[in-house]
Amino acid sequence: LFLNILKFLKLDDNLPNCDCGLFYHGFNGLMKDLTRDGSVEFEIPDRFHNFKNFSFSIPKYGAFSIEIQRIRIDGVDNFEKLAVFQPSANETFWTEVSTREGLNLTALIYMQVISIPGGAFQGDPIQELFNLSIDMSALNVSSSVNLKLNQDRFSKMQINHAISAVNG
Repeated sequence: LFLNILKFLKLDDNLPNCDCGLFYHGFNGLMKDLTRDGSVEFEIPDRFHNFKNFSFSIPKYGAFSIEIQRIRIDGVDNFEKLAVFQPSANETFWTEVSTREGLNLTALIYMQVISIPGGAFQGDPIQELFNLSIDMSALNVSSSVNLKLNQDRFSKMQINHAISAVNG
């Protein structure tokens, strides 16, 4: 079922990106319907602490703490090719993503600089809230993943173990 869904969503360069009626608009049409303007915006939940918060120090200057608070992606309705985990060879899955007009990624970032002993920066912490924008005029990403499963362990796994692992 999963592979059939991926095949349904896969875009083909030879097909025109057009509205094909009430029930099917292609992936870009689906994204326009879901996002209204081709944009997705979300806050990063606290449970993704390792992805959301970064801390590091620059010797002789100060300690930095960075928190990504919100991400906005514009242009999610501009895909030319979207193939996710397509089987391509024995134990190999291929992923390819390309856009015709590019993507814009904007992150709302909170940064704090804290003084360290002997550092050039001394005094109260500096706190900044700013947007970091990355504009890509076009995007073309390809990757290949080799996936091997231990058949003995996999055959002994029960579906309720998998469901409880996903649900936490």
